[in-house]
Amino acid sequence: MKKTLTLVFLIIATVASAQKEGMIFCEGDDTEGYFPLINLNKVVVWYNTYYSETLKGEQVLNGKTYKVYEQEWKDGTKHTLYMREEGTSTLQYDEETKKEIVRFDDTYKLGHQWQGKEVRYKIRSFTEELLTPVCRYRNLMAIEAVYPKITYVFYYLKGFGYVGATKGDNLISFVIPNLEVLKELEKELEEYNNSRTQ
Repeated sequence: MKKTLTLVFLIIATVASAQKEGMIFCEGDDTEGYFPLINLNKVVVWYNTYYSETLKGEQVLNGKTYKVYEQEWKDGTKHTLYMREEGTSTLQYDEETKKEIVRFDDTYKLGHQWQGKEVRYKIRSFTEELLTPVCRYRNLMAIEAVYPKITYVFYYLKGFGYVGATKGDNLISFVIPNLEVLKELEKELEEYNNSRTQ
């Protein structure tokens, strides 16, 4: 029982310090949109792996200027995203098709549906809550993403963007401010699991 309480207090302390380091991380900014193209480096945990996302600069493609985001996965694999805003839309350039995909438009209302590359999106809510190991989020936009063989719900915070995903009732993805937070969470989880086997 003592070990369980200690773990709970350690997690609370980690969450509190992570929230203090940058309030935008957990609270966002109501004056901004759900899909801001900002220079906010973050780490996205996805199932049992993660990637860090960094704004690398800008690049002109087909006469249009895109912000270039690099996603570097735990195994060293890198993906590049080309994003830009036009009016109320956030657009992504697809290197394979050489076309733009609408990632989001600020005018979309509840229930709006649109087609992405191999995925169908639908806005489920603008008032969702999501509890992650780092933050308790409120008033999130929830987008259902239906792929050919799987369905996810992606959650977005105003002024910050993507904060997590669920599959059914299970949290499968969440953001953290940096890898140090991930290492601390992994250490606490390992200590907790070790204490349960003793």
